[in-house]
Amino acid sequence: MASFIFPLLYGLGGMLTGSLLRLALLRIGVPARRGCLPPTEGLLCFLSILCCLVHGPGLYSALCCLLFALLLAAARIDAAFLYIPDEIPILIVLLSVICAASGFLPVPSPACGILLSPAWRLAGALSCGGILLVLRVFTRGGVGLGDVKLMSACGLFLGPPLSLLALFGAYALAGIWYAPLLLLGKVDRKTPVPMAPFFFVSLSAAVLWGEAILRWYTGIFLFL
Repeated sequence: MASFIFPLLYGLGGMLTGSLLRLALLRIGVPARRGCLPPTEGLLCFLSILCCLVHGPGLYSALCCLLFALLLAAARIDAAFLYIPDEIPILIVLLSVICAASGFLPVPSPACGILLSPAWRLAGALSCGGILLVLRVFTRGGVGLGDVKLMSACGLFLGPPLSLLALFGAYALAGIWYAPLLLLGKVDRKTPVPMAPFFFVSLSAAVLWGEAILRWYTGIFLFL
């Protein structure tokens, strides 16, 4: 019986967070539902339950649930207005500081090679932010600063392996999503692409299953 209590509490917490987030988004003019993303409450409820089952109840899983809410807010705002408010990366940095100060190490396994020390977290921020800044220069502003700030903050939370996995995964998802539209002529190369929805999906997957994905990926090379 006790094993069902915590997932239930996390699910209720996700529903409440989703309701508050939906009201906040409606106040700034974001539709209750945008594009292919499901309703806010149901999505955060589902992710919160999954997070509790994967990481167990505790501070780290609670911080991850808040991270999901912030990423979902960024996704919906970016999809509606093509920008990401600075407050969202700032709040993610705050979550990272709380996580680091509490001594919680999200990925302490050999799959990532090293524990998440403060320097390792900083390396995650610099690696993600650096890659996107280089892309921004080469594409002459094709990558928004909001994307750079968001992924830098998430790199601080997750460290290099998981954040880089999410970064490349997001661009792969965006390519898969927009390639048919490009071939059909519904979009062109100058069409603005809101990346935050893809970051939301890839970062959520990295938080929940990133370590398993890295084990599988490294296992392929060890097998070869």
